[in-house]
Amino acid sequence: MGFDAETMMIPTNMTLLKMRKVYDIVFVGNTKRNLARKIIRDMGMLPYNIKIWGWGWRGLVPDEWFAGDYYENRKLNQLYAASKIILNDHHEDMRREGFLNPRVLDGLASGGFVISDNVPGMNKLLDNSVITYDTPAELRGLIEEYLNDDSGRAALTKKGARAALKYTYAASCLKILSHIKGVFN
Repeated sequence: MGFDAETMMIPTNMTLLKMRKVYDIVFVGNTKRNLARKIIRDMGMLPYNIKIWGWGWRGLVPDEWFAGDYYENRKLNQLYAASKIILNDHHEDMRREGFLNPRVLDGLASGGFVISDNVPGMNKLLDNSVITYDTPAELRGLIEEYLNDDSGRAALTKKGARAALKYTYAASCLKILSHIKGVFN
């Protein structure tokens, strides 16, 4: 139609928090067709303080890992900020088409450290602040490495928060308004 267009991310409404770390590893997300998500399967049975929230996990993970069917969205930033590692993955169609799971932005904007499967363009968009893996062995190695590297996690957490907070609802609204103004000028 003669107008420039661009893709916009699903924005985050999380706020940056500093909290004492209570959990080693957290994952918030439902199972897919009552099967464990890839990143949880890839992680294997690790001996850490791991908590998983989401529908369908009871019986798929050790009882001590299952934290509940639901975690209240308005409190997610507290959970993410209180965790050493936030695990994230993408449904295959999202990953293939380059759509980022909003959990990545929410985790980073909350002051969290994210390990995820790789999505083309994600780290360019988020200033290389998300640690990505390709194989189960690589994921387990990264978890071991970063659970024991407080300064490395802190540096990436700071970088990630700066990158993610560019994609808030307020920033998205301003971008939309600037395009509208461009159409009428």
